[in-house]
Amino acid sequence: MCSGCFCLPWRSKYDNHLPMSVKLRMLQERPPNWLPPPGSDRLSRAQVEVDDLFSKGCITRFYPKLGLGWVERDGDGEVSVSLADARLVGPKGSERYLVAGARVGFDLSWTSSGPRITCLKVY
Repeated sequence: MCSGCFCLPWRSKYDNHLPMSVKLRMLQERPPNWLPPPGSDRLSRAQVEVDDLFSKGCITRFYPKLGLGWVERDGDGEVSVSLADARLVGPKGSERYLVAGARVGFDLSWTSSGPRITCLKVY
């Protein structure tokens, strides 16, 4: 990538030094499988599909240093989650989105000490 220029990675190397108005028009006409350019914050503001088959709930407490938290199931009480055992999925699949009050979807598994969350998706 060149410095000080807004380059479009999916175009040819000859398109990199076009005027900004042409580049903006090219962005509006981008292909359907387009990804945001590197360094863009569009992925952090991604819309997450809520109509999936995960059980729904809300994080009541989360301790990032310990990697432990609790999720209030919609109408069924609390379930513990450990980041050592749980897999984070979806566009917001990062620990920074795990805060108290966040809506989540999850899969449960049963262990000898009760139900545990094995897969967690932050909405």
